[in-house]
Amino acid sequence: MRPKQKIHTALLLSVSLIVIVGVFRFTPLSSQLKANYFWLNKFENITKFDVVVYGDSRTYRGFSPDILLEDVELTGYNYGFTSAGYSNETLELIRLRIDTLKNPVILLGVTPYSLTLKASENKFYHQEIKREGFEKFKRLNIDRKLSFFDRVVVEEYFKPNEELVQQDYRDDGWVASSKALIDTMSGLNSYEFIFDDNQVSDSIINLVVQHVSEWVEIGIRVYAYRPPTVNSMVSLEDHRSGFKESFFVTDFEKAGGVWINIENDGYISYDASHLQKESAIELSRSIRKYIFE
Repeated sequence: MRPKQKIHTALLLSVSLIVIVGVFRFTPLSSQLKANYFWLNKFENITKFDVVVYGDSRTYRGFSPDILLEDVELTGYNYGFTSAGYSNETLELIRLRIDTLKNPVILLGVTPYSLTLKASENKFYHQEIKREGFEKFKRLNIDRKLSFFDRVVVEEYFKPNEELVQQDYRDDGWVASSKALIDTMSGLNSYEFIFDDNQVSDSIINLVVQHVSEWVEIGIRVYAYRPPTVNSMVSLEDHRSGFKESFFVTDFEKAGGVWINIENDGYISYDASHLQKESAIELSRSIRKYIFE
């Protein structure tokens, strides 16, 4: 075989091998490269949307704008992020991302922790927006394109680990999450002391109510809900956080907001805090009935 033919044959075999691997390879249960792009893009994305969703991990894991807007000619995005709290900075972010020309809607996921002073520091948010230089360029322009080369641990597919969460980073800002082995009580221990010296803050509630009033005044429909978990988590949070849901709802509705009452029953949480993917889809469709039907 001539040298040229050898080169062509080698190239053909290499390309064929890449295609075969691409077709039959396992998909990583969670892509770190996609995550790098996903989080930074949330804060770099200056697109305006008709519907903006905000909240902490129970919201970004538990709600899909794409599902909410099925068969609705509107755009939406989930701006939830890790340990998100309410502050002037994040409330202004929500407002800046709303397109007020059509049928603007803001949907808030309200948890007791999100109304604390510690949550209002929004450390994860600041970690992302402070990225700069090559690291910022790499995450926004390279990482997602290279996610094909993410490390795959085949053993994870055959020996499920109860601590392993599969995370699918969606373009609408939702992280579809699920566990192979569900433990509906596993997250309770981490909440035993999270409210020590960190009670729900009246000043944060007043701040939220003030912004809601301003949004409603300019024609934005504002809805809020408490992301469903498990009853034992609700009891723990109400007991330790100082959160009085009925009082919050009264103030929220006086400001012009609409509270959506969501029962925990019927939704599956894989760790007592976050919804299994199928339940997140069900919740998104359920809330659509309150907003668009």
